[in-house]
Amino acid sequence: YNRGYADDLEASGIADIFRIPKYAYYFYQSQKPPAADAFSKPMVYIASNWDKNSSLTVRVFSNADHVDLYLNDQFLTSKKGSDAAEFSDSLSYPPHVFELPRFVPGTLKAIAFIDGKKVAEHRVSTPKTAKKIKLDVDESGLPLVLGVDDVVFVYAKIVDENNEIVADATNEISFLIDGNQEAEIIGPNKMNAEAGIATVLIRTNYTDSTIKVSAMADGITAHELLLVNESKRSF
Repeated sequence: YNRGYADDLEASGIADIFRIPKYAYYFYQSQKPPAADAFSKPMVYIASNWDKNSSLTVRVFSNADHVDLYLNDQFLTSKKGSDAAEFSDSLSYPPHVFELPRFVPGTLKAIAFIDGKKVAEHRVSTPKTAKKIKLDVDESGLPLVLGVDDVVFVYAKIVDENNEIVADATNEISFLIDGNQEAEIIGPNKMNAEAGIATVLIRTNYTDSTIKVSAMADGITAHELLLVNESKRSF
């Protein structure tokens, strides 16, 4: 975010400037009791891309009693909250820190348990070669409506054949709004991917027709997405 009194961007926080969650987003989730209220539940999250550049120190965030870690469906080890690392032993739910001996491509799986019962699971898989673009829109729970002015982030994710994000991809992505003269891209329509994702901001400008966004890059398959359709017209 921009602090206002300086030109540079502040890099702290739980999401980046495009609202893409950082690992801290999931860490803060893990610090809430698993059944505190309607917005809290048991969770587990592996803070790793698990690719060739990943650290062999794997941190797993969870508000459960203990976490089992698997690699390619082979059990590695289990960690309890009492196994807290230095500087985190005062946390209600300290991260579970696993030291892996070497990098082996495949799938890391974390399973969280409370009172011996499985309550949550999370997987991350080593991405393969970048194959295509996958477009998503950040509606923040409020779908776009025809005839209403709105602004949304659209994410172009560079993924492999299994739809895993290729986190080290930095391709230049070109965005295009097809056939709609009212909607516009705010800022440049070309962006380099960061951590495998390129983002643009789109304004609807009270458009009364369908918005179709396309994203393309050299060497990978393009993708298009309908942001709003006739079924979401305002009255």
